[in-house]
Amino acid sequence: MLQRLNRILYLPPPEMFVINVVIFSVAITLAVIYGFFSQNIQSFTAPLSKTDSSLGGTVSILLLGLAGSSALIYGKTRTFFLCRTQCLRATFGTTLIISAMYAIVWGLIQIVGGNQRFVLLHPDLWSGQETLNNLKYGSMLFLFSSVSLVGSLAVSGGWSSYDFAPFLSDWTLWRGPVEKLNRNTPLSENEHKQLLAATASMLTKLAAVGGHVQPVAKSAMNGLVEPLSKFDEWYKHETDATYANCKGLNADIRDDALRVLKLC
Repeated sequence: MLQRLNRILYLPPPEMFVINVVIFSVAITLAVIYGFFSQNIQSFTAPLSKTDSSLGGTVSILLLGLAGSSALIYGKTRTFFLCRTQCLRATFGTTLIISAMYAIVWGLIQIVGGNQRFVLLHPDLWSGQETLNNLKYGSMLFLFSSVSLVGSLAVSGGWSSYDFAPFLSDWTLWRGPVEKLNRNTPLSENEHKQLLAATASMLTKLAAVGGHVQPVAKSAMNGLVEPLSKFDEWYKHETDATYANCKGLNADIRDDALRVLKLC
């Protein structure tokens, strides 16, 4: 269940999620009751009111807000996933969910301030333009408000999240020589040593994963252990006498090597 959910959402560590929900709820309650939010968002949203009656202008600003939010979330969470595809999918879903949350907050602030009516239970009063306006301002709150999940521990991951950055650095060093071997091009001595060191380091890191790991990343990571171990055994056997004996990837190991090159 968590793995399926993680395909479209970033999942913060449970303890960090609870802490942030409490802090965020208190802050938003104060914002709704007292109409408080930072001065910079007030000055930023005021000019946007000119587009409130324009469908094209509202949609354009909303799309820009969603793009900016997605970029920030992607940057905050990239190293908690094993590959870009995993992170992009989770970023897309997370952006939509959080933007909707901020749109609701904006709507509540407007209702308390007397600028909007509560029409949830009255479908005949629903307005597409007003909904888009709330989403537009919600995305701006998300990007520029001092009460923002972008800078919170819920998105930044917290101390217990597993960071794949060191593993990905090793994988980058490993990828170059293996792609060269896949083209049946012999390695230099330095590339040979680089490949051995990177392979050993990757296997060590895969065996030492701890803390909170994104479920989709953990599944993909577990799938790398066997093919990488087979590649390590094969390459050491091929280069037992000298590194020059290995001229490229043979049919026995190519699929395993390509599996690691793909990552996920």
